[in-house]
Amino acid sequence: MRRGGVGVPRTEDAHAFASWTYLRLMDFNITTEEEAVVRHVAALLRTGASPTDDDLADELGDEVRPLLQSLLDKGWLVIEKDRELTLSTIARYAMSSRRDIGGP
Repeated sequence: MRRGGVGVPRTEDAHAFASWTYLRLMDFNITTEEEAVVRHVAALLRTGASPTDDDLADELGDEVRPLLQSLLDKGWLVIEKDRELTLSTIARYAMSSRRDIGGP
């Protein structure tokens, strides 16, 4: 039985729908500076760190905050519990498939 109108998934398809919606919103056009931040966050995550925006601002300076916001808006970063930043699933895949940089 379908719930809702056209384009609304069945309950069992909700996860797939959420993933599709997420894919649809991902903006793959990032600046060189944004890519450097993504790489830095990926490196921190590989070491087991769970950086917050404040941690990154303390380390890299307050000028990183607009870059973080842009990466959040574009779907590259997500906020987890306690304001911890991590790479989105798609960003992790995109970064790990790049041959010129290490994956998270």
